[in-house]
Amino acid sequence: MHANISYLARALNAWCTDAARRLHMREQLLGALQHWSSCMIGRAFGVWRDWALRRAALLRRAKGFVAILLGRSLAWAFYKLRWAVEQRVRVVG
Repeated sequence: MHANISYLARALNAWCTDAARRLHMREQLLGALQHWSSCMIGRAFGVWRDWALRRAALLRRAKGFVAILLGRSLAWAFYKLRWAVEQRVRVVG
């Protein structure tokens, strides 16, 4: 009888030890996953922030180029208009 109780006590002790080990491993795994996911979220936000800043800089640059091109084309249009008026004045005058 004592042998059976001792055997059951050892089995229960082994089961408790194994359950504690599994719980510890689960906690470590969840901690590692949480750390990894927070790192990935931080890294993804950093990549998105860099992309947004670069896109904003490119848009500012593009607006500047468009303004320059519009200014040049507007100046060219006024030059052609003035030239056409001068031609008419020469022909009529």
